[in-house]
Amino acid sequence: MTNILNIKREWRDCIEACSNCHDTCIEAAAYSLQEGEEFSDAHHIAMLYDCADICQAGVNSMSRNSMQANAICRLCADICDKCAEHCEEYDDEQLDKCAQICRACAQQCRNMSRVAV
Repeated sequence: MTNILNIKREWRDCIEACSNCHDTCIEAAAYSLQEGEEFSDAHHIAMLYDCADICQAGVNSMSRNSMQANAICRLCADICDKCAEHCEEYDDEQLDKCAQICRACAQQCRNMSRVAV
C-alpha cells in the first residue's frame, strides 16, 4: 500500500514543477519574441505556449484531485519532452534553461502519472 504522505509529497512536487515550467515557458516565449529573427518562429512560440498550457492544466487537475490528473500528467510529460528537444535546437542560454526545466517537469509528471489517484 502506498503511503499517503508520499502521495501528497509527489503531488506537491509535481505541482511545483509544472508551475515552474509554465512560468519558464511563458518567459521563454516573451524572450523569443523580443529577440526576433529565428527565435520568433511561429512553431517555436506555439510549442512554448502549448507546454505552458498543459503544465497549467496539470496544476489545475492535481490541485482539485481530478480523476484525470494521471492522464494529464502523462500528456504533460510528453509535451515537456518535446518542448525541451525543441528548445535545445537553439544555441541560447535562456532556451537551454527552459529545456532543463521542461525535462525536470517531464520527469516529475512521469512519476506522478504512476501514482494511484
